[in-house]
Amino acid sequence: MAPGSGGVAALLSALEHFHGDQRQLRLNELICLLYVAEHEGITVGALAQVARLTPATASRTVRGLCRSDMPGALPPYLGLLEMRIGAGDARERLLFLSAAGRRLCETCALERDDKWPARSAQGQAR
Repeated sequence: MAPGSGGVAALLSALEHFHGDQRQLRLNELICLLYVAEHEGITVGALAQVARLTPATASRTVRGLCRSDMPGALPPYLGLLEMRIGAGDARERLLFLSAAGRRLCETCALERDDKWPARSAQGQAR
């Protein structure tokens, strides 16, 4: 999240949204979710760099944010992200919000009395 992009406000809103929720997200999960929301199609490696996580931590974190039926997914299977194989490199994993992840981000944005940034057609869930 670039300075001035509302990233801190989005993070605080998401933290507040999950306060008291029985499945509270960890900070790394929220950071990854919000980076993906603002930059759909980001690779796991690029996410690790911008979120200042090790590649292994970023990979484990996003795999826990995926649904259980996605290849490579890990518990807790939150279903907030989708991983897609890159067109140019089968080893590359691109990250997108799932429908549930998009609803969550929109809810957080509404609580901030703000609109979530418009998404390109490429970033829309398929």
